[in-house]
Amino acid sequence: MDAVDPALVDQAERTLRATPGVLDVGLVRLRWGRPPAPGPECEIAVSGDITAIAAHEIAVKRRA
Repeated sequence: MDAVDPALVDQAERTLRATPGVLDVGLVRLRWGRPPAPGPECEIAVSGDITAIAAHEIAVKRRA
């Protein structure tokens, strides 16, 4: 089964929104399963005024 507690999804979204540099959060998908379970997926929006490298660094911070 692929269902995850909605509270965990809400927590992930709140964490993303609290991340410096994140302007908006789109889809957040967490999956439950046996290893190797698919990793979480999310969409974030950052300022168009920053470089792709800086945007990637913001995304990587939240992955940890």
